[in-house]
Amino acid sequence: MHQLEPAIAQFIQAHNRHDTAAIVSFFDPEAVVLAQDQIWVGHAAICRWQQLQPADHTLEITAVRRHFGEFYLQTRWRKAANDADDCQYVFALQDGKISRLIVQTRSNIR
Repeated sequence: MHQLEPAIAQFIQAHNRHDTAAIVSFFDPEAVVLAQDQIWVGHAAICRWQQLQPADHTLEITAVRRHFGEFYLQTRWRKAANDADDCQYVFALQDGKISRLIVQTRSNIR
């Protein structure tokens, strides 16, 4: 397993359990998520964003890189045995909580 900060590792685990309440708890109350061409700010909005995620997939980490205090996770969004999409998750932390998350799909990764 890749060495991750606790909030990020717990986010991935909760994401794979589809536990929205746990996911939101790892974010700062004023955190920002940039995903699906939208901006989600604060716990209530992040909860709504998470509820839009398909319940039939899991995140598999394929690579981790830390750069200037941000964590870049290359992931594979596994939907079924032979169906997966590559994504990049970029996390910023503040005081042990996720303060910003940027989710880029394969088509947006450059």
